[in-house]
Amino acid sequence: MSVELSPIQAAEAATSAYALRLSTDLLDAAVAATSVSQDFSIMAGKRLTGSTGIGITSTSGFGYIAFGKAVRQGEVLISIRGTYKTSPYDWLTNLRMSATPGPSGYLVHSGFWRAAQTLLPQIIEELKKPNRNPSALHIVGHSLGGAMATLVADRLKGIAGTRLYTFGTPRSGLAEHADYLTTELTPSCIRRVYHHTDPVPMVPVFPFLHLPHGDAAHLMPGCGTLVSLAAHGMDEYEKSVGTAGWNALPKLPNALGSFEAADQWLARAASEGGTGMMMSATAMRLILSALGWILKKIGQGIGT
Repeated sequence: MSVELSPIQAAEAATSAYALRLSTDLLDAAVAATSVSQDFSIMAGKRLTGSTGIGITSTSGFGYIAFGKAVRQGEVLISIRGTYKTSPYDWLTNLRMSATPGPSGYLVHSGFWRAAQTLLPQIIEELKKPNRNPSALHIVGHSLGGAMATLVADRLKGIAGTRLYTFGTPRSGLAEHADYLTTELTPSCIRRVYHHTDPVPMVPVFPFLHLPHGDAAHLMPGCGTLVSLAAHGMDEYEKSVGTAGWNALPKLPNALGSFEAADQWLARAASEGGTGMMMSATAMRLILSALGWILKKIGQGIGT
C-alpha cells in the first residue's frame, strides 16, 4: 500500500487544479503545488478538461493527472477543481440534484456524475499508455471537484490501490453508494476535511451521505461561528491543515444517531439564540443532522 499524501500536499494539489481552469500551462499548477511537485511530475502530466451545465454546457480546465517520481515512481495524482464562483455552468451542475445510477450502479448525484464522466476518458487514456502500470492512485478534489473525485475514485478503484482526499465537498451519492464505496476503498484510504462553518458539505441533505460513511472525517474550525462561503475557500483549508499530519487533525464521527439525539440536536440548535441563530453553523448542522435522521426513518418506514 502506498504512503498517503500529507494534509498540506493534498491541500496544495486541490488548490493547484484551479490554476488550469483557463491556463493550459502545467507550470501554473506546479507553482501552486510546491510540495507536491517534489513527488510528482506535474509539468510532464496532462491538463484535464471537463464540461458543466444543464442543456447548454461549457468546457474548461478541471485539473490534471501527474505521475510520481523517485520514491513515488508508479504512483498517480489526479487533482480536480471545484466550482468557479462566477461560472453559471458549474453552479447549474451543482443544482442538478436528481439521482442516477453511478459507476458501480448505486444512485449518485446526476450533475456530479455527468461532470465526472467528461474527465474519465482522458484519465483512462493516460493510465493505459505503455509502461504506466500504476501502483497507486491519489485522487484529490475541493467542493464540486471533491464530489467528482469521489465518483472518479469509484470508477477507477479496480485499476490500482486508490486513496481519496476531499476538502469542503458536498455529498455525492445516496446512502447505499456511501456504504459501498466506504467499504471498497476502506475508511483508512479516505480523507475528508471540512470546516464547521462551510455550507457546502451540508448539502445535499439525506438520503445523500458523505464518505467515509459510519467512520470519521476531519472537522476543522471555520471562520467565526456563522455559515460563511469564506470558510469554503481552499486558502482557508490550507491554513487549517498547516504542516500537521493527519493524526494531528481533529477527527469526529459521522453517525446520524437516534431519535433522542435528533431531539437534542434541535434543542441545541434553538439554544443558539440571537438574531444570527438561523445562520449559525452549529445550528444549521444540528438541524440538518436531525432532519437527516428523521428522513432516514421515514424512508425505512415506507420502504423507499
